Amino acid sequence: MKALRTILTVLAASFSLALAAQGPKIFWRETFHDFGAFNEDSGIARTSFRYVNTGSEPLIVIKVRTTCGCTVAEYSRKPLAPGDSAEIIVDYDPAGRLGRFEKGIIVDTNTDPRRSNLKIKGTVVGGEESVRAQYPVAHGPLAIRKATALVGDVLKGHMKTVFINAYNRSNDSISPQIGNTPDWLHISLEPARIAPGEQASFIVYFRSDRCPDWGLSETLVDIAPDAGLEPFALPVVATVVEDFSSLSDKDLARAPVVAFEPDGRIVLPPVSPGAPEPVEASFRITNRGHSPLEIRRIWSPDPAIRLHIPAKKTLKPGKHLDIPFSVNPAEISGDIINSRITVITNDPTNSVASVRVVAETTP
Repeated sequence: MKALRTILTVLAASFSLALAAQGPKIFWRETFHDFGAFNEDSGIARTSFRYVNTGSEPLIVIKVRTTCGCTVAEYSRKPLAPGDSAEIIVDYDPAGRLGRFEKGIIVDTNTDPRRSNLKIKGTVVGGEESVRAQYPVAHGPLAIRKATALVGDVLKGHMKTVFINAYNRSNDSISPQIGNTPDWLHISLEPARIAPGEQASFIVYFRSDRCPDWGLSETLVDIAPDAGLEPFALPVVATVVEDFSSLSDKDLARAPVVAFEPDGRIVLPPVSPGAPEPVEASFRITNRGHSPLEIRRIWSPDPAIRLHIPAKKTLKPGKHLDIPFSVNPAEISGDIINSRITVITNDPTNSVASVRVVAETTP
C-alpha cells in the first residue's frame, strides 16, 4: 500500500511537470539597455526588448508598467505562438530631466514565473534652455545654480554647511579646481570629476570659531571650471552672530546694554562732492547695562565712510567711547548721503545695531 502511494505521488509530480513544460515560456534576448550620454534636444530615446516564446502554448503579455511617467512602453496583447518572437518598445522622454537616470519596466505575462523586470539607464546632457533654467550661472563647461554661496547666520563657535548644485553642460568630463581658502572655510566637490551631462555639489563648510570677523563675512574663492581654464570668483557670504542661548534670566538682567549718541541718526551739514577735505564727525557708544560691553566690530559698507576705531573695545557699566569717522567727498555718489555704520556687541537684546549717517550734497 505504501509503495502504491509513492508511485502515485511520483506520477502526480511528473504530470504537473509535463503540464508546466507544455505551457508558454518567455525568453528575453536582453533585459537591460544603456542609452549612454545623449542630448536632451535630440528628443525621445527609444529602444526595444525582444522576447521569444520557447514554450508549447501561446504566450500573452497581460500588462506592462513603468516606474516613471517619463518612460512609455508599447507592446502587443496578441497571443504569441510557440517559437515566435516579439518586442516591447520603450521610449524615454528626456525633456527637462537633466543628468543620470535609471528606470524599470515591469512585464506581466501568462508564464511561470509571471513577472519579468527590464531596465534602462543613461545620462541626459541638457539643452541650452533647460540648463539655463536650472543652472543659470554659467562658467565655460560648468554651470551652477547660484552665483553666491549664502551661508546665512552662524553662531560663533559653530559650523554650518551649505550646498551649491553644479552641472557639466559639455560633452567631456571635467574636474573643477578649487583655489585656496582661509582657515575658517573649506569647499569640496562631490563627485570631484563630473561626467558629461551629470550633476555634482559644491559642499561649503563654514567654521565660525576660526573666523576673525563678527557680523557679515564675505570670502571670494577661485574656482576653475576645469584644469587649465580661467577661474571665476565664488563669493561665500555668512553672518557670524553671538550665541546667547546659555544665558539665564539672571544673566540677561545683568547684561550690558548698548546705547548711542546721537540715537540712531547722525545729520551732517551739506557736503560738496568736490571738497578737498573730508568731513569729520563722531558718535558715542555708552554701556547702560550692568556688565562689561564688548564691542565686537564697527564697520560700514559705504566706501565714503572712514572709521577711526580706537583700540579700546571693552566698556564697563556707565562708561562711554567716542567713535570718530570721516566722509570722503570724492567717494560720494548721488544727491544725498544715506549711509549705515554697523556696531556689533555682546548686548543680547541688541547685538547688531546701526547708526545712520545722512546729509545733502551741494554743487
